Amino acid sequence: LSIDDSLKELVPRFVCYNVIDRNGINSEAGLTYTINHFSTPILYKDYPFFNHMMNERSIAFREIGGWINEGRLILLDSENGRSFDFLASSIRNIRDKHPAKKIIFFLDNLHLLVTDSWSESGYDRIKKLSHEAKALCVNTNATIISTVELRKLAKGQKADNNDLAGSASLAYDANAIAILSSDLDMDPDSSKYFRHGSSTRKYPIIECNISKNKIASFKGLLYSKLYASQAYYQFISELEFDALYGDTEAEEFAKSV
Repeated sequence: LSIDDSLKELVPRFVCYNVIDRNGINSEAGLTYTINHFSTPILYKDYPFFNHMMNERSIAFREIGGWINEGRLILLDSENGRSFDFLASSIRNIRDKHPAKKIIFFLDNLHLLVTDSWSESGYDRIKKLSHEAKALCVNTNATIISTVELRKLAKGQKADNNDLAGSASLAYDANAIAILSSDLDMDPDSSKYFRHGSSTRKYPIIECNISKNKIASFKGLLYSKLYASQAYYQFISELEFDALYGDTEAEEFAKSV
């Protein structure tokens, strides 16, 4: 359920990711196509890669459409509903149709769920949202993976579980918490970036801090390269991260990678 982005905005991201994932980020497609190409393909009809792009787009639509036809993927946005009641009824309906299947429900963004039928507001509203979402997972045997906001942080400050905006209940109720951050986003002069192809643009390295984990034993840091214009993450190992960003010499090398 995408509340922030409409399906018109969301679907081209699915298509772009599919194309890049099948071809590889360093392929001709990975070095050329972005979300914008699949959002408004008609703008590129006179470009030499247009036919290839449209063929890749068709392959992606067939694959994604197959998941939808099989009931493996359900795409919803705020036009379908944006209340907690809609979220709950959607998950219950899916569970009724598929009593034995795993259900993973992605929600963007928990804070934006409408709760007009509740009397609570402010801190108490987020607290109740957190409790009700947890209860919904338990009652339907489903997993909800949701984005939530962080409170405003000072430059250079690292977020932790106490920085989840709205209510401490979010940190208590969640079975796992992953806090994503980018040094480049906080500081344009950060050395933690990479370049892609011949582009001079700085691309961010995303730090994913698994700060709580009741599902598995791992807690700690994961890293990935983010190609935001292509909706694509590429995970890198801790060893590679340390080699690229562990000292000044490595940082200079990283700028050319």
